[in-house]
Amino acid sequence: MTVFNLLTMFVRLSLILISVMVAAGCGHDTQLADRIGKDEAAANVENAAPYQFDANNAPETPSEPDKEYPGKTIDEIFPITSNITSIDDNGRESDMTVDVEGLKVNIVDYVPRTLSHDGKIVFKFKKREPGGYWGTVVGSSHLRGVETTEIYVGVSGPRGVCCTNYSITDISNGRPKNMYHSEDFGNFRHPMEIFDGDGDGVYELMQFDSCFRYFMDDCGSCSPEPRAYFKYNKAKGQYLPVAGIAQDFVREGHQHSDKWLAEKYDELQHTGDVGLGTDIRRSALAHMVDLLFIGEERKAWRVFDKYIADPKGETRREIKKRLAGCKVYQSLKRR
Repeated sequence: MTVFNLLTMFVRLSLILISVMVAAGCGHDTQLADRIGKDEAAANVENAAPYQFDANNAPETPSEPDKEYPGKTIDEIFPITSNITSIDDNGRESDMTVDVEGLKVNIVDYVPRTLSHDGKIVFKFKKREPGGYWGTVVGSSHLRGVETTEIYVGVSGPRGVCCTNYSITDISNGRPKNMYHSEDFGNFRHPMEIFDGDGDGVYELMQFDSCFRYFMDDCGSCSPEPRAYFKYNKAKGQYLPVAGIAQDFVREGHQHSDKWLAEKYDELQHTGDVGLGTDIRRSALAHMVDLLFIGEERKAWRVFDKYIADPKGETRREIKKRLAGCKVYQSLKRR
């Protein structure tokens, strides 16, 4: 997926969101990406470099037709049932109660607080950082097959375009139980994507980790944003970080990245183009961090050693410092 395609996707989401806001009541069927993408799209467009390589898919020639992004967000497969945002044009408050699967989701300041049934609280959501939230969407899903049911809640915030956090609660047996809480594993951006990588009928989760944002004072959209993967652990009844899996199109993108880096690095040796050198550095950083997050450590550091000039070791130290603060990565290292 090229940077042009990425920006096109975000701008399209922004236009859709504006159209929805003009429509009466901001309908409840709007996809999650439409609800939480507006500010993120603006931030990415504003901060985007003139040219930036996407770590997941190498740049395509301008003549190649535009391609639809193949990732599927959770709401595309399991549509949302209700939403509330600070940008609604009908003056909604930040508090509401949502009916989902016979339960009531109580939302205060855009944050889910409890699930209740017949006036009795049956589940309390984990606490979130106070303040700075601006949108919530709620839906039901069948991530583990048609015989199971979950309630998922996506929360925009805290602060501007910082985060898109999720809670997933198992309600299959009448006793709600937490299955996934984003903040247990860090801070993430953009809508959650889901896919069944091994074909066992149980969806895996993917979120974009923000622990490398503004890497070495680079712009937000220029910094690595690795994909963090989560697989359902039946014994623990939770989604936990996992290495060794990735969406098929992402693996194909890694192959394109290897080819693009090799070709452009050879070109750099002949031209000495400073702008191209910056592109290669950013691209190599994004590619290596993506590889680290799927457990390909040796290949990741080979990419670093080949394509990133680091005579004083400053970049290597900063990468290791960031990794030490990445909850997903540290969880993978402990397994």
